[in-house]
Amino acid sequence: MRKLSALTSSLIVSVALLAGCSSDSDSEASDRTPSMTTEQLTATSTSGEDGAFKDVDPATFANRNSHVFSFNTTAGGEGMCMFTEEVATCTGEAAIDVPDVEVPPFPASRPGAATVSAAGIRYTMVEGVPPAEAALGTQERVKFGEVTCEMSEKSDLKCSVGKNALHVSGANPDLTTSGTVIVTEPTAAQSSSQSASATTSESPSSTATETNLDGDYSEDDEPVAPGTMCGAASGNTLVKVESGTVSCLDAQSIIDEYKATRQESGGGNTLAMLVRGWSCSTPSAGRASETGASIICDGPGGEHITAP
Repeated sequence: MRKLSALTSSLIVSVALLAGCSSDSDSEASDRTPSMTTEQLTATSTSGEDGAFKDVDPATFANRNSHVFSFNTTAGGEGMCMFTEEVATCTGEAAIDVPDVEVPPFPASRPGAATVSAAGIRYTMVEGVPPAEAALGTQERVKFGEVTCEMSEKSDLKCSVGKNALHVSGANPDLTTSGTVIVTEPTAAQSSSQSASATTSESPSSTATETNLDGDYSEDDEPVAPGTMCGAASGNTLVKVESGTVSCLDAQSIIDEYKATRQESGGGNTLAMLVRGWSCSTPSAGRASETGASIICDGPGGEHITAP
C-alpha cells in the first residue's frame, strides 16, 4: 500500500479546561475550578487512560470543498482523513479477510481506505486527495457536524459517526472498524464481467435491467428504484441510479456540483474528488466506453450513480 506523506504545519488549538488538583473537600475543589468563557471549549475524556482531548477548530483542516488532515501513528504509520459534516474517509490497510472492492473507473483491488457515516462503514479506495494543510496531533480531537475524529494518547486514530467508527493504528497503518459494515451489491457493469456461471443474487436491486424514466426534480423528490434514469422526461441533468437508495434530486445535485468543481478541485487524470461525502470521478475514454458513463459517483452508504 502506498503511504501518504503528511505535511507539517502549525495547528490552531482551542483552549482546554485543565482539571483542578485533588483536595480533601469537594467544595474546595469546586472553588478552584476555573470558569470558562463562551469562546473556550472544555476538553473531555473518552477514557481514563487517554486523558483529555484538545478540541481543534475544523477550519484548521479546510481544503477546497472538504476538510483534510494528515496523521502519524506511534509506530510510524502515516495517512490522511477527509471529512464533511456527515462523512469521514480515512486511509489505511484493511485486514486480509476484507474482500477486494471495485470503485469505478478503477479495477477491483485491495481497499486502501474506508468511509464512515450514520448509515454504516464502506471499504473503498481514494485517488486525487488534495494535500493536508495540517495534522491531527496526539490527544487532539476535531468535531464537525456528526463526525468526530480523535488521536489517542497512544496516537491511535478514531473517526466516528454515531456508533460506527474507523480505527487506524500501527506501522502500516492498520484499518479496522466497529459498527455496521455495508456490503455493496455489484453494479451491472461489475456483474457483466463476472463468470457466466455465477449465481444470480436474490436482491431486487441487483436484478434491475430496465431503465425507468423519471423527470422529477422537485424538493419533494423521493428515493427511486435502481435503474431509474433521472432527468430524462424533464430535461434536467441526466443521472442513472445504478444501485442503492437515493432520490433524483440528490443524485442530480451531486453530479451538478461535481461538474462545476472538478476542473478546479479534482485530482489525477480522473479528476477524482469528494462531493459532500460522495467519491466522484471522470473515467478515462476507454473505461467510459466500457461502462457507458462519463461520470461515476459512489455514496457513503454504498449508492452508485452515473451520468451518461
